[in-house]
Amino acid sequence: MLLTIQVGNADSVIGGFLGESLCFTSRIGTDLSKTADEYTVLLQNLLMLNGYQTESLNGAIIASVVPPLASVWKEAASRLVHGHVMVVSPGIKTGLNIKIDDPAILGADLVSSAVGALHVCSLPCIIADLGAVTKLSVLDKNGSFLGVSILAGVSISLDALSRSSALLPSVEFSQIDHVIGTNSVDSMLSGALYGTASMLEGMVSRIEAELGQPASVLLTGRMAKAIAPYCQLDVTINEHLPLYGLCSIYRRNEKRLRDDNK
Repeated sequence: MLLTIQVGNADSVIGGFLGESLCFTSRIGTDLSKTADEYTVLLQNLLMLNGYQTESLNGAIIASVVPPLASVWKEAASRLVHGHVMVVSPGIKTGLNIKIDDPAILGADLVSSAVGALHVCSLPCIIADLGAVTKLSVLDKNGSFLGVSILAGVSISLDALSRSSALLPSVEFSQIDHVIGTNSVDSMLSGALYGTASMLEGMVSRIEAELGQPASVLLTGRMAKAIAPYCQLDVTINEHLPLYGLCSIYRRNEKRLRDDNK
């Protein structure tokens, strides 16, 4: 089994692949205070929770947007994995042609999502990663990574509203079926859900105008399923797109390592 680990600012997602099939996923809170020992125990427990043993692990790959945790997770995984443990960083082979000003600074999360998208959607493509932060990545008709738009995600927006206004409450996220809110909670949820959907519609239109052609739209991240019903767009949902990208990157580099060792 290949272990894929996506470390985000708010939470981290762990997935296990048998071949190209994603067999399980687990989402945990990202904690900078945890040691490699603690993450090792956590990984063991997550595997058992999903019905697997550490003996089945023959590789791992980590993508982290929290730099201090990349080495911590690598140490933890190395204790359990019988094979290569890789970290997505400059120098690793991804197969992605990155055309931003400085390709080396592109976040590992955006790289893994883009690589995953190359295998599951038509090009050009707009990848909307709807997590704590909303990130819109653009791949052109040749699969080249052109750039990103970044804005506050749903949870950050709701938290900011409640913190910055004494009259607005702290809101627990839930779905609603009307745009016109008749109380504070519904009004905030309307803005978060319909506002995010409308933003996506407008941004997709502007990106397509800049590209000069229509683009497929792929939603990923923990808020993807929540926002998709509110979008007046033809979208595809792949909540765990970065994990598929990590699997692809690992397979590419594993083959290279095998060839180098011959």
